[in-house]
Amino acid sequence: MTLSDVAELTLLSWDTVKTIVKTHLAKDYGKPRLKGVRYLGIDEIHLGRKNRYYTIVIDLEDGRILWAKPGRGGAALRGFWRRLRLARARIKAVATDMSAAYWCAVREHLPHAALGASD
Repeated sequence: MTLSDVAELTLLSWDTVKTIVKTHLAKDYGKPRLKGVRYLGIDEIHLGRKNRYYTIVIDLEDGRILWAKPGRGGAALRGFWRRLRLARARIKAVATDMSAAYWCAVREHLPHAALGASD
């Protein structure tokens, strides 16, 4: 069901329905819990033609996206490390691509975690 369908069915404006949906999504998915996370996957994705990259961190056990920020390399992970530390997550292992920036960032912030490469 589209936003337009819901607006028509509820007699609300499209903008009101969109605001309600955005609020609900931000509440449920805006800042996922990191406390029980044990295994991370880190990589970047390319969006579009103009060198637009996003760095993505996922929980390898359940597939949840834990972090998605514009950019690539260690700088794109800066805020993630703080959240992870505050959550007191006990990371056992991290899988990342062969990027030296990611490897260095993981070694700096998670020195006791096993680090492996993925394709």
